[in-house]
Amino acid sequence: MIAPRRHRLMILACIGALLFGSFVSASPTARAASRTFVIEMSNIQFHPALLQADPGDSVTVHVFNNDTVGHTFDIAELAVHIGNRTNPLQPGQNDSRTFTADRGGTFWFFCDIPGHAARAGTGYSGMAGRLIIGQAGTPQLDPTLYIIVGVAVTAAIVLVALYVLRRKK
Repeated sequence: MIAPRRHRLMILACIGALLFGSFVSASPTARAASRTFVIEMSNIQFHPALLQADPGDSVTVHVFNNDTVGHTFDIAELAVHIGNRTNPLQPGQNDSRTFTADRGGTFWFFCDIPGHAARAGTGYSGMAGRLIIGQAGTPQLDPTLYIIVGVAVTAAIVLVALYVLRRKK
């Protein structure tokens, strides 16, 4: 028995909705990662001086002082501090901090010991480096394209089904 016209349209619409739902749910998504950076302090410099992460990542910095003087490691905007002016990380010592990269941007890390780093415009010079969150890491995937294509495919299925049903009359 052939279903009445309305029932066939309803079935086609349901199939289209299921196809659209499976297409959108299968679209790739960005995931937070766990990032660990090992940073050496030597010759009044950080090695490496450029770190990259994505928003949402759990970031751990392990800092080793292989210099002959005490140093600190500070990312002021993210409230990350290892050592301070009165109790710096001494030669041969190491320490670590873990934090969540909760927002994108460029964040400077620097040594807060007087004379080791200096504020220079929007950044620092001397014993300093940058943590870039989101700009140069894995791109964040935008689902907009997948949604648009899914809607277009669903609309095409419904239009073809309507055309076929009208042609049979």
